[in-house]
Amino acid sequence: DMAFELIRFLNTDRIWDLRYRVEARYAASRGRSFVPVMSPMPHVNAAAFERHVRDNSDLPQRIKDGFLLFDRLMEMSRFRPVTPVGQLLWDEHKRAYEKAVHHTYSPAQALQRGQALVQAELDLLHADTAFPRVDWAWPVAGIVILAITGLGIALCRGGRQGLRQLALPESIAGFAFVSPWLVGLLVLTAGPILVSIVYSFCRYDVLHPAEFVGLDNYRLLFTDDPLFWKSLANTAFMMIGVPVGMAVGLAIAMLLNTEVKGMQAYRTVYYLPAIVPMVAASLLWIWVLNPEVGLVNSLLRTSGVSDPPNWLQSSSWLVGSKTSIMLMGLWSAGSGMVIWLAGLKGIPQHLYEAAEIDGAGVFGRFVNVTLPMLSPYIFFNLIMGVIGTMQVFTQAYIMTEGGPDDSTMFYAYYLFNNAFRYFKMGYASALAWILFIIVLALTLFQLKIAPRWVHYESDG
Repeated sequence: DMAFELIRFLNTDRIWDLRYRVEARYAASRGRSFVPVMSPMPHVNAAAFERHVRDNSDLPQRIKDGFLLFDRLMEMSRFRPVTPVGQLLWDEHKRAYEKAVHHTYSPAQALQRGQALVQAELDLLHADTAFPRVDWAWPVAGIVILAITGLGIALCRGGRQGLRQLALPESIAGFAFVSPWLVGLLVLTAGPILVSIVYSFCRYDVLHPAEFVGLDNYRLLFTDDPLFWKSLANTAFMMIGVPVGMAVGLAIAMLLNTEVKGMQAYRTVYYLPAIVPMVAASLLWIWVLNPEVGLVNSLLRTSGVSDPPNWLQSSSWLVGSKTSIMLMGLWSAGSGMVIWLAGLKGIPQHLYEAAEIDGAGVFGRFVNVTLPMLSPYIFFNLIMGVIGTMQVFTQAYIMTEGGPDDSTMFYAYYLFNNAFRYFKMGYASALAWILFIIVLALTLFQLKIAPRWVHYESDG
């Protein structure tokens, strides 16, 4: 009840008027014109027009006419249905607007494409095609067989390793101590992973029983889902940030790898951004990259750049929303700096001395000594960076909501939308397993080629 009273209070005429006056003063302090935010209450919009729009000489007549037009259209507006298709309808409205604004399609074409997608989803919900419900007896039996097989293999290996009668009580006690963790692993991690395999072959919306559709989810992904390929392309583009972030982290580590008084304080300062929660960092960088009042563009204007980038509001591949998120990632390069520092401390000094005697300069010592000795750390950071990039989510969720024009519709964010916005759990499970296969393939490929360039001290 108190929360509802607060909502009512925040929507009173007094609060709306206070908000408008504060925003008007803020806009004036920045030398910008002020246009009030539209309210769902007509009398609030009328008061805002009278006080802040009608006699405002800073606003052109087209803005005043547009304000009145939006106010009249408010009577015909409808709140979207609170259903998964309603959410899809809203998203397609937003997507059509962005594609029209960025001239990807004409307004009519953008709306027609969105209408086709929403209509296809409605047709799917009302289709007469009946798919068989999942008989969970078979999946459960398969999971039990896998568990028993795994337990049998573990016991056989224990027997071959000389597990004797005297060691059996200790083994039982050990399993008893770790049983809470094992139960949690099986129930909360392994179980859902195995169940998601079944769901990936089903149509499942949480509200109704799962229906088996075979490979239909995978067929739709590869043949009839442009956003799937768009999300893959966006995520692949973000891989550029992996070597850039590694290079920045290594550069910082080399600067801090000196025995200078107070160096510990500098290392702490560089590491602090890495412990800032991603949500807080995302909110901070929304302001930093604001094209009008943000810190970055303010510095660029001071430096003489008359037309700085729009950053998060641009869909450009060169200097747009994706590169903005890469720039934000460099801010937390301190986490990798710690690993690089550990590697640099482990390089024997006599290797540098030998290279210097052979006539190697600073660059030669870096290429022929530092990089080869750091190759295990490069390999580790590369694998972790690729895996982390395939899971980019928070920045898109907090900062851009996948926009503009789907430029930050990353794979993990697209998976989240299908699972928790559209309630297409079967489709999302198929997406998750494709992501698993991609990450596994990339990791195995890196492990395969690692012996060609990764050097360990124990190597002969």
